[in-house]
Amino acid sequence: MSSFPLADAARSAAKIWTAVGGVVAGLAGVGIITADQNTALQAMLAAVATIAAAGTSTLAAFGVRKQAEPLVTPVADPHDDNGEKLVPLPSV
Repeated sequence: MSSFPLADAARSAAKIWTAVGGVVAGLAGVGIITADQNTALQAMLAAVATIAAAGTSTLAAFGVRKQAEPLVTPVADPHDDNGEKLVPLPSV
């Protein structure tokens, strides 16, 4: 088990996309698909990878926000760990 599961998942996905792109290029190289079909398939693979990256980035951003929010001192009514106000009340 790795301590970097997201990096491992990204590495695996990159290997798969590279293999699929290589297969498509190989099919064009031996004449099974035309150069235009190769270009279209490569563009489609690039678009899917871009959309997947955008989705992953969005999910990661929300995950960071969810984890960090409880650790941040609220600005409206700041208290320490003991529940005491961080800003002293003005003396009368």
